[in-house]
Amino acid sequence: KLPILELESPRDNQVQRFDVLNGPVVLGRHEACQFQVSSRRLSRLHACVFSHRGQIWLADLHSQNGTVYRGRSLTPGIPVSLPTDGTEASIRLYDREILIRMRA
Repeated sequence: KLPILELESPRDNQVQRFDVLNGPVVLGRHEACQFQVSSRRLSRLHACVFSHRGQIWLADLHSQNGTVYRGRSLTPGIPVSLPTDGTEASIRLYDREILIRMRA
């Protein structure tokens, strides 16, 4: 069974699941994003989560207000790895907390 990426926006009461092998999951406020977040402070294409060589990665897409993971602002365009063992990761897209989990 393939791993499933689960994204949750508690403030928006939204949970979605994605097969990361189908390509990157883009987070932002644009209608073309796979995971839409309704905050005017977010960039249209804010961040993305993707799979590469068995790892799950998070990258800020040069957003205006930044992406924070583990208390540190990400350098735009430089991906960081996320846990793949089912541990929940919390990221902040300006004023929105997004929870990320890998489900077996």
